[in-house]
Amino acid sequence: KSVAKGTVTFTIMNGGKLEHDFKIAGKTSKKVQPGKSTTLKVTLKAGKLKYLCTVPGHAAAGMRGTLTVK
Repeated sequence: KSVAKGTVTFTIMNGGKLEHDFKIAGKTSKKVQPGKSTTLKVTLKAGKLKYLCTVPGHAAAGMRGTLTVK
């Protein structure tokens, strides 16, 4: 739910049955197939940032949130 400002590497693991991705701060990970993982490295400034899965319908189904950067 929160991270320190600066460079952050997110590890995106897909435990579901459909492909997913992860978008934050204008950067989007590669699509992740079921059972696979990838990383996304971004530089974040302090504040609140929205994140989501960009696969159509996924954000509307709840695959989104807000990350606090301190």
